[in-house]
Amino acid sequence: MILASMDAKRSELYAGLYQAHGSSMSQVGGYLCVSKENLLKEIEAHQGPWILVGETNPHQSFLLDRIPNAREAGEGCGIVKASSIGRLAYQRQKELAGDLHLVSPLYLRASQAEVERGKVAKTR
Repeated sequence: MILASMDAKRSELYAGLYQAHGSSMSQVGGYLCVSKENLLKEIEAHQGPWILVGETNPHQSFLLDRIPNAREAGEGCGIVKASSIGRLAYQRQKELAGDLHLVSPLYLRASQAEVERGKVAKTR
């Protein structure tokens, strides 16, 4: 199992859980914006071992200490690169038969600016 995560601020993580199938992967569940404690509850529902990838963040050591059979993916796997995002976007665009109108941003919660201005009363 693979846990991809990055710091979402406000004591939360953006995360996704993935299952490896040979040279491919499938997502397990939806995208998450959760506290580290709630992320652990999600992880407990799945068998490890776990590989942690994504941005190194303040929650990483907490997760490593509490997830059985967990390890970090390795050096360089905690750096988000624009080239990686571009490559993933290109791959997704090919999967959608080239129709860029089918691609849209995914917002897991309201931005801090929206919350502070009162435009959004609660988390999406």
